[in-house]
Amino acid sequence: MLKTLLNFTFIALLAVGCSKKKKAVLPPGELTEAQKTELRTKALANYKKLAEKYPDSPHAEKAKERAQALSAAQGSKK
Repeated sequence: MLKTLLNFTFIALLAVGCSKKKKAVLPPGELTEAQKTELRTKALANYKKLAEKYPDSPHAEKAKERAQALSAAQGSKK
């Protein structure tokens, strides 16, 4: 009886797991436009945060340059 119940449970779980629709899979290394935009937005925020929090850092100037470049790129895509 227990073995039958376990088999039934396993088959039911297997059926539920297989019935879900699979998402479209992109080839490795490719991102959707929404993902690219999100990553650019996060990078821009992080560059700005680094430049504001550590203005005397040798990396602050490079962070400012990259933030400006990202801002310009986002502005031209809109």
